[in-house]
Amino acid sequence: MITTIIVWGSLICAALYCGAWLFSPRLRQQIEQPKHQFQHQVQHFDSARREAGTQEGAQS
Repeated sequence: MITTIIVWGSLICAALYCGAWLFSPRLRQQIEQPKHQFQHQVQHFDSARREAGTQEGAQS
């Protein structure tokens, strides 16, 4: 009985979350913002490493 309630409750919550994600661009942007921030930080880190690598190569 309790497992049925938990399963159905989880399915309903997942359906509501997916529906909100599909129909609310503002919510979708807020949900996906950490992904874009992380990608920007990785690109910044990679470009800084490339610049440091070219500077070290020029000094040798």
